[in-house]
Amino acid sequence: MPEEEKKEHKKFVTEELTASQPQPVVAPVVEVSPFPSVAETQNITPEHPIKNESGIFLKFFLVTFLATLLALALAGGIYVYLTGTNKIRTPGLINQAPTPTATVVVNSTPVPTPIADLSTFKVSVLNGNGGIGVASKLKAIIEKVGFKVSYTGNADNFNFTDTLIQVKSTVPDSVVTTLKNSLADTYSVKIGDPLDAASPYDIVITVGSK
Repeated sequence: MPEEEKKEHKKFVTEELTASQPQPVVAPVVEVSPFPSVAETQNITPEHPIKNESGIFLKFFLVTFLATLLALALAGGIYVYLTGTNKIRTPGLINQAPTPTATVVVNSTPVPTPIADLSTFKVSVLNGNGGIGVASKLKAIIEKVGFKVSYTGNADNFNFTDTLIQVKSTVPDSVVTTLKNSLADTYSVKIGDPLDAASPYDIVITVGSK
């Protein structure tokens, strides 16, 4: 075969092989974002989430701080209400002088009860133990106090042990007390039944053996 035909044949074969060889397929390069492709975050750049998180933290801190202050104020109000506002002193009234108040002085000295005139009562002294001169002796004692004896004599019997005092209901208790105290040092004194209103004497004393 001639040289020129061989060259043309080789060229034809080379071109045929070149035309039939498949070309490599190159996949397009797609940039993958580190953040998920969500409709609400398509326009967010990497710097935006950091700023958003800082804003959320600041809002949370402010809400917590305000809630704490409100709780403290509420607790303080409850404490003041429970302890009473009377313990809170007003600054303008601390140094204010107390208002003087009038003091009423009560006289503790007992006022003596006025004693009736002892000489106005009719007194009878009776001998109730049978001794000699016992009625006169008692008469002298009570007349020193202020009584005036209208009659002395013997009792119905001489069996009296204690010296008996009998008075009308019109005789004040203070007169009876004075009479009893004047005889207590010498006689054993007892108060007897009241005298009848028709009795001629206001006071009857029967001298006993004691």
